[in-house]
Amino acid sequence: MKKYLLKTFLLIALLFLATGCLFFLIGYQELKSLENEYTKEELFKLCSEGKVDMYDCVKGGAW
Repeated sequence: MKKYLLKTFLLIALLFLATGCLFFLIGYQELKSLENEYTKEELFKLCSEGKVDMYDCVKGGAW
């Protein structure tokens, strides 16, 4: 019974980890597409207006 619970817990943890990695990669691709489309000044303006996530702006070097 304990082995079954441990396997279930590890499977759920792996699922959450994979989901987190997927969201991270999607956010990274979105930021890179924004950097290609906008200059850093335009990206800074979008961040200031709240149209782009502030964390992505800092991580991407707009600040």
